[in-house]
Amino acid sequence: MVIEELQNGRYRFTRVLGSGGMGEVYLMQDTRVSRPVAIKVLRAEAALYPDDEKTNEAIRLFQREARAIAALDHPNILPLYDFGEETRDAMTITYMVMPYCADGSLEAWLRKRAGKPLSPQQIASLIEQAADALQYAHDHQVIHLDVKPSNFLLRVNKRNPLRPTLLLADFGIARNFTTVSNSSRTIRGTPASMAPEQWSGEPVFASDQYALAVMAYELLVGRPPFTGSMEQLMYRHFSVQPPAPSTFYPRLPAALDSVLLRALAKKPEERYPSIVDFASAFTEAAQQPLLPEQANPSDSATLPSVQQVTVPMPAGANDDQVIRFPASSETSEEESKVLVNITMKRSEEAQTPEEVPDEHAPDTPRLNQQEPIQLLDEYDLPTVISSRSLSQMTAPPPMLVPKKRPSRRFGALALISLFFIIGLVAGTIYFSASRSPAKTLRPSITPTTAARSTPTATPTPAPGLYIAGSYNGSMADATRGQTSLISIVVTQNRGYAPLSGTFTFRSPAQGSYPLTGKIDTQGNFSFIVRPPGQTPLYFYGSVQYGGQYLHGDFCDGTAPCQKPAGYFTVGPRY
Repeated sequence: MVIEELQNGRYRFTRVLGSGGMGEVYLMQDTRVSRPVAIKVLRAEAALYPDDEKTNEAIRLFQREARAIAALDHPNILPLYDFGEETRDAMTITYMVMPYCADGSLEAWLRKRAGKPLSPQQIASLIEQAADALQYAHDHQVIHLDVKPSNFLLRVNKRNPLRPTLLLADFGIARNFTTVSNSSRTIRGTPASMAPEQWSGEPVFASDQYALAVMAYELLVGRPPFTGSMEQLMYRHFSVQPPAPSTFYPRLPAALDSVLLRALAKKPEERYPSIVDFASAFTEAAQQPLLPEQANPSDSATLPSVQQVTVPMPAGANDDQVIRFPASSETSEEESKVLVNITMKRSEEAQTPEEVPDEHAPDTPRLNQQEPIQLLDEYDLPTVISSRSLSQMTAPPPMLVPKKRPSRRFGALALISLFFIIGLVAGTIYFSASRSPAKTLRPSITPTTAARSTPTATPTPAPGLYIAGSYNGSMADATRGQTSLISIVVTQNRGYAPLSGTFTFRSPAQGSYPLTGKIDTQGNFSFIVRPPGQTPLYFYGSVQYGGQYLHGDFCDGTAPCQKPAGYFTVGPRY
């Protein structure tokens, strides 16, 4: 249902700018002052579902966003014109009125420029504006928590089109630092740019610096530091050092590598003291000239006249790119230039079928074409790294270490050693048997003493991988549309399969419950959590990354799941 007007005709409908699960963004005309405005609308069927938890949470976040914007007055922050609430036909309509930015978002602007990368100096201008806006929010105790190109609107500068004015928007998941420690620890944000402490539900001001560094990284080289599924991103943000930006764009000066890697430090205290300090360091490093391109003189091409010439291959050449180079002096003036179409092909020796592709392999700078999806709704986790089904998202992430093929020489030596050992054992047995005296058969004698009962042997527990320790993480319940922070403490006798311990719901807080389960030697586990008076939960999955992470699915019940209700990832183990 389209909303034709608000406030008794003051705001009149023009067209829909965008829509989501519980609301839309409209372009409307403010008839009082005759100007176009963007109105963000949240609709909730209050009369039909007055106690719906999801609806109430959406309304709370919407109102919190309005309060956050209203408290901030900065030239690089999108202002709030008006806020209101109306009820129509049992439908509660809550809305925010903001300026309409006809030039769209920074993300859309960058996509229109695909193939035309910005210089480091132009990127520094954008980062400075973003940092000024975020620093102002930090000075007013507000952490944005979702810094990315799509959340910056812009106004094109006609005098300098490559340096538009940025306007920070979408404070839907922003938090007040003075109350963040006492508020819900529900994880919200964009997985590709969330700092480790934000994954843990404990964000700080430096979390915005980390996300802005991810944005600067992507503007420079066309991709974020880490890519992959949600569970892979969580692991990499916690435990993997990001590759230097020059890995993907070799012409970048070392100073830019240093600045970005410091802002992407795992610990907040190891980053820059403030977000403007990061922007200043980035701007200073961006003034250094790009390194010269390095040509590879070994590449050659054969001309139609069967004449072989050396082709200087420019650094960062793309597959299917056309390059132009001068021909030899024997050619005529009309043929003094030759066009060559490059085809990139990796040799068979460079990659075997068992190899796992290296996610950090150098790549040509380009815009990231990943399509984000909603994990829960637009107010919980705005984006996930890839559009995949639940079954695909719950598949164990691939290990990061490529498999190695066994050496043929080692195999031959092992086979020879095996035959030698078999021969040695057989000879020993034969020699011992030949020297043993023959046994004489004698009649059996029944003893007069009382018969003794044969003791029953105690069964030995089945062996299993040792994973005892404490784990923190989250579980996503797709059937209820809810993400919870959880802690798991596993106790286990070293080397044996039975598991025991406790399972704690940290947020929303629901208490701690005992767990029992088992694990095999390959790291496949299952356990049951039994909340008193409630349906038990059955968890199953596998150990990831050298025993540091537990990842898998879960469902209601005590038996293997016919269909998982969601998935979970916890770690690292300590």
